[in-house]
Amino acid sequence: MKKRRVICPAGRRRSIGLCVAFLFAGLAASCSGGGAGNFGKDCQEDIVFDNVLESDCAPPCWRGVVPGATTKDEAIKLLGHEAEVDFSSAWAISWGRCCAEHWTARQAQLQLDPADGVVTSITLGDPARGYTLGDAVRDYGPPSSVQRSFFGPDSNLGQIYLVYPEKGVALATGLVPVTSDPWQQRSAKERVYEWSYFAPRGSGGMVTESGIIFGCGTSSDCLSDWAGFGK
Repeated sequence: MKKRRVICPAGRRRSIGLCVAFLFAGLAASCSGGGAGNFGKDCQEDIVFDNVLESDCAPPCWRGVVPGATTKDEAIKLLGHEAEVDFSSAWAISWGRCCAEHWTARQAQLQLDPADGVVTSITLGDPARGYTLGDAVRDYGPPSSVQRSFFGPDSNLGQIYLVYPEKGVALATGLVPVTSDPWQQRSAKERVYEWSYFAPRGSGGMVTESGIIFGCGTSSDCLSDWAGFGK
């Protein structure tokens, strides 16, 4: 796949969901090639994977990488690019940066099990895709649950996730208000900014692993049954 670099011009302010998510998870270096996030007028894009969501296998598999089965070395070989290590940790590797006008986010990030180096989750960022929550429900069906994360303890902003535990898939919005009730009934037009894949499991309970859902721990206030779309 051809690798290219472009500089994105300054433009309209946009939600910073994926970068905030990594920052909240303690992976801020993943957002700007070593800094704590790029919130300047310009952002630098480093495309490693063209059409990052394209894959020859169905989620939660991505380009041959299967959460719960594929090792770090196998993943690097399958993907054909040497990975970067985040925060000098052997347990989070990533590729590329994608640009969303005032921030940058990793194109792909894999969390690894410290015990054996097996991939536990895959997070893909494509904020410019134009994919919506309505598109997600059309393609995947109604989610088993809706979860939210918070930007900070005093913030009303965070991310909303449609979670499909039995499919090993969670899809997240950008940074949006998450405290107004009913917080779980979102507009079908809200944009999806990140796709997380993980080993499928039963449909009950929360998904809380690092690299999938960020910023809420196990609080029941962050989990809701699917109740359809709001306005």
